[in-house]
Amino acid sequence: MKALLILTDTTGQCHKALEYLKDFSEKLHMEGEVFIILEDLYKLEKASVSLGFPLPPETVPQTKDKVLKKVKHIWESVGGEDLTISVVAGEIRDEVTRYVKETGDVGLVMWGCNPSVNVCSVIDDIDIPSLIIK
Repeated sequence: MKALLILTDTTGQCHKALEYLKDFSEKLHMEGEVFIILEDLYKLEKASVSLGFPLPPETVPQTKDKVLKKVKHIWESVGGEDLTISVVAGEIRDEVTRYVKETGDVGLVMWGCNPSVNVCSVIDDIDIPSLIIK
């Protein structure tokens, strides 16, 4: 079983969320995993194309790489060891639903993001125990 932490950004609460992931995965004897969804980047990319001013091609991969490095650094600072981290640019509902189905062994979902109507409806859709970290 996995404890899956979903992040939508890497603001201040990201550090707290990664500490929770470390603690929960150790105490519950679960493998920890992080899934980062850059919904704002996805919307920016989509809007820029529709307006006729596409983002430079390196924007999305560079942003994903930057976020990945930051989360790895924070993970190491909280004393974490091996961790699978995935980063995508997409809509939270679609990406979480897809990821949970593909992974198949998620026992706990931790949300390190601001709760919203979208997050609450995704929690209902995936039907997995969830914890919102504020």
